Amino acid sequence: MLDKESEVSPVDFLWFERWGVYALIGGYLVWAYWTRKPTKAKVLPLWGLLIGSVVIQAAAASLLWFVLLFPITEAVLWSLTAVTLVEAILALYRKQHVKWVTLFILVLVCVSLLILLLRAM
Repeated sequence: MLDKESEVSPVDFLWFERWGVYALIGGYLVWAYWTRKPTKAKVLPLWGLLIGSVVIQAAAASLLWFVLLFPITEAVLWSLTAVTLVEAILALYRKQHVKWVTLFILVLVCVSLLILLLRAM
């Protein structure tokens, strides 16, 4: 039998899931920066993962899916915000005006989505 101290609580599980997503996204981004991939290659997979997790939550409409996918959605949003901000600062430094304005608008969208997501929870 398991005693109370050795059991994994749901909060611990969500913590591990969130950090696992951060590790996977971080590994992908290190690879993308190391191989000098364009901004689209860094940002589009994160948008795909974000939209996919939200669509699955909405389609399943079950509490179980929401609880399991909420940490993934939050981790992806934080990562997307950070990557977009870094890319916007790099575009500003390189004097790519249209690109940095677009990316800063995307940062504002990500921050507003994060605020809405955190209010919902």
